[in-house]
Amino acid sequence: NSRDPEHRKVQSEFLGKSSKSLVLYIMTGEFGTDDDNTLLKRVAESMAVGGKQSKDRFIFVVNKLDDRKKEDGDTEYTLERVRSYLKTHGIANPNLFPAAALPALNLRLLASGTKVDEDTMDETEMKVRKLNRNETLHFETYASLPSSIRGDIDQQLTEAKENENAGYEALIHTGITSVEAAVRQY
Repeated sequence: NSRDPEHRKVQSEFLGKSSKSLVLYIMTGEFGTDDDNTLLKRVAESMAVGGKQSKDRFIFVVNKLDDRKKEDGDTEYTLERVRSYLKTHGIANPNLFPAAALPALNLRLLASGTKVDEDTMDETEMKVRKLNRNETLHFETYASLPSSIRGDIDQQLTEAKENENAGYEALIHTGITSVEAAVRQY
């Protein structure tokens, strides 16, 4: 949270040094606060120092895209708006990852056998159907990934479909497995 003074101090230390630490910048489809603008300016300055490796350490996760309505535009439209917004802050060609983190968490809780309340169960079942049937919510297809990693994820998706594992298929569509793959690659 960029409004937390301690978090802001840690951010400044990571961004101000020649650190090569991975930075996950989490945002939603709604953006543009003053806090966001100030932080993005510092991110852009940090990305400009050190070349490609410095740029590659920043992963921009656009979360909660599963909650968007048709009138908000499809995923590609939203990601273009995010790219344009980041470009106005000096961040060109960002590593963008659309995501639906809460459904991914709930799917993993259910897969692990963790007890969840009925509302969470119902909501998760609805999200599984929504993510699997709506191609604009197949967030893995929009992720900034190299082709080899994309191929691995496509293989996992094929196996989930062959095994009729709708929950794992939906988990891949949440985009979280793509974010995890990018983190592992870094």
